[in-house]
Amino acid sequence: MISRTPSFPNRWHCLYFAVWACGLLAPQLWVATTRQSLPPVLGVRWERLYHISGVFSGRVTRWRCNYIEMRFAGSKTWEDFRTDLYSSIHPSGGRNRLDRMLDDSSASHGGELRRRMAQYIVQKHRQLFPKSAAVEELRFVRVWFDAGSPALARPAGAWVHPPLRLVPAKDRKILSTHRFQKGKIILPATRFQAPVVFGDAELRALLEKGTRWDSLDLTGSQITAGLLPLLVEKLPGLKHLSLAGTGYTDAWGGPLGRLSQLTSVDLSRTKAGSSSANWLTSLKFLRTLRLDDTAVDAWMAGRLRGMPGLESLSLARTKTGADILLDLTPWPQLRHLSVAGCALLEGQLAKLKGGTTLESLDLSGIPLSDSDLRALRRLPKLKELRLDGVPLPAAGLAELRELRRLESLSLEGTTVTKAQAESLRGHPTLKKIVAADGIVTLTPAPSSTNKSMVPPKPSKPGVPPVKAPATTPAKP
Repeated sequence: MISRTPSFPNRWHCLYFAVWACGLLAPQLWVATTRQSLPPVLGVRWERLYHISGVFSGRVTRWRCNYIEMRFAGSKTWEDFRTDLYSSIHPSGGRNRLDRMLDDSSASHGGELRRRMAQYIVQKHRQLFPKSAAVEELRFVRVWFDAGSPALARPAGAWVHPPLRLVPAKDRKILSTHRFQKGKIILPATRFQAPVVFGDAELRALLEKGTRWDSLDLTGSQITAGLLPLLVEKLPGLKHLSLAGTGYTDAWGGPLGRLSQLTSVDLSRTKAGSSSANWLTSLKFLRTLRLDDTAVDAWMAGRLRGMPGLESLSLARTKTGADILLDLTPWPQLRHLSVAGCALLEGQLAKLKGGTTLESLDLSGIPLSDSDLRALRRLPKLKELRLDGVPLPAAGLAELRELRRLESLSLEGTTVTKAQAESLRGHPTLKKIVAADGIVTLTPAPSSTNKSMVPPKPSKPGVPPVKAPATTPAKP
């Protein structure tokens, strides 16, 4: 038998080891140096894997719990739901199978998951308590407890969640509400858009029928402040609200501030003033805010900087200065920004800060210079740019070519024609240009090297290279 001397590991083994080492050490290094969790860009699954490993973890500041509440026929009171009666796995550390399933509620399939869980729970409840009143509504609630909170104190025996009524409203989030009729779930109409003629009487009639919506669009309606208490009472889990073009004033903020689940608010073309910042900044889950054509001043805009969770912000045609609008560092998750028609931004884009996550920007109606366009290079993820009605300088198109990730460019209402826009053909990512006289559709240039310029791969050892056939010039 011939014995072989172990050789040095080949390069593939070294590469595998390097990938494994980076995957293990990089998260540890991040948490150790920043004292924070993993970056959100890695996603929920990576975050969960990291927590499962329990390696080099930081100190937990808030604990998350999931609650389930029921409302029975003939009652207006929500009652806590004992998950230990319905789960086949006994609670371990106050958690069980239903809790673990609800952890996935933030995923893309979360809505369907909760709907199926609600149907299962109601059916199981009828089996366990056949003489009980029928379940009319069931809702899932997520709660956060600060570390060291008295609510987390361990009582005698097994730990159980404290009653939900003892949890402050600011620490709750209603994930979803499900209605039932004769034990079967009712799929709700999640969105309502008011017709042209729509006032208090029409909305009151719909709300008193028990209609439930996640999204309520009252743009241009004639509703008044007198109906707001009923709206808040009937739609506590409302997520999207549009009052654009209504009679909204700052006084409406009192009752609207109780809609703590709102993620999107549109107050464009209303009398929203400085006092509206009080209830808007209290919305912990707000991600989209539109205040176009309102009296937003520097003080109110400064208050909006205290909302780091914003992903989309529109302040078109407001009187807000560059010192606030162009410093995007307070909004680390901002992806869409519209400051169209903000006259105070003329010639001020050099003050642009932050915006590393910005994907869409609307600068329509603002005169821009070469230096202003050059400042847009600081936005590494910019994909969509609107410059409608902007008088571009002579070298404007050349500067726009340097935005290497741009996919859509709107130049409507400018002097740039389709023929001039053709000069951007060959851009690596640009797909569409809206010029003054029409739309130009482009094919992004390939990012890799032209295959015709790549030399042929060397042949295998022992095999002679194949010669290319000689080409004979055609006879005249």
